[in-house]
Amino acid sequence: MITFEGFDDRTFYLTFQTEEDCLQYLSSMKWAENYKCRKCGHGKFMKGKKSHSRRCQKCKYDESATAHTLFHQLKFSLMIAFEMVFRLSCDKKGISTLGLSEKLSLSYQSCLNFRRKVQYAMRSSQRYPLKNYLEVDEFAVGGYDSESQGRAKGDKKLVNVALEITPDGGFGRAYAVKIEDYSSTELEKIFKQHIDPENTQIRTDKWTGYIPLTKKYNIEQEYSENGQNFRQLHLHIMNIKNWIRGTHHHVSKEYIERYLDEFHFRFNRRTYRKSIFKKIIERLVFSTKVTQSQLRVWAT
Repeated sequence: MITFEGFDDRTFYLTFQTEEDCLQYLSSMKWAENYKCRKCGHGKFMKGKKSHSRRCQKCKYDESATAHTLFHQLKFSLMIAFEMVFRLSCDKKGISTLGLSEKLSLSYQSCLNFRRKVQYAMRSSQRYPLKNYLEVDEFAVGGYDSESQGRAKGDKKLVNVALEITPDGGFGRAYAVKIEDYSSTELEKIFKQHIDPENTQIRTDKWTGYIPLTKKYNIEQEYSENGQNFRQLHLHIMNIKNWIRGTHHHVSKEYIERYLDEFHFRFNRRTYRKSIFKKIIERLVFSTKVTQSQLRVWAT
């Protein structure tokens, strides 16, 4: 059984040298627990036609290691797909789609399509809400469009972000969501999706959109003073903007939440970087086919 823990290029290339290595890794993960035929539910299997596939001893259904995963029917090799996952999950600052295309000698569109699947796998499960002491603020993102020619028009995207502040004044976990406007209804999205309402002290600026939320959540409002009173949160916002502008130059309105998911997936696992690749592969293995609308989150 192949195992991989790490984030350095040498270890990755030594572990996954052939297509066979990638198939073995997927197979061992997909059937880590007891085998059960997807067609008839039988629990015993024999070797299938393809490498690392399994054939049910009862109904003879043959299932490959990539079937019913987001690796199914790839238009490029598993080795390339694995390296793409590795770059997107383990590179500290991430990598642009154009950078992936140049590095892997693959078309831009192929890299973009698979990247969106990886970003879908990076979305939050929403099972571990933020708690204790939080700061919440909203901001706008704009810039050039890397997926079309020229400057994108009407490209301002509004985002709301929540950041845990540790007792020593450091950074905890964080999440961000796209919003349509700065109304209390839109601002409450991040509270509903990512914040524990029972065990959290929340600090926001004096924006009036938060006032109705003070009736539901433990919110303290304070003047921002140009960010001076929210130093950690504004540094986090600056890092998000710099990543989008510096690495991607621009992300479209319909996909920005997926890029926010990607950024925070790495950010929230910055102290567990050795296991981050395995986590993404696992999610890609156990995710079923996704539609374009699911990849977009929502479109305008």
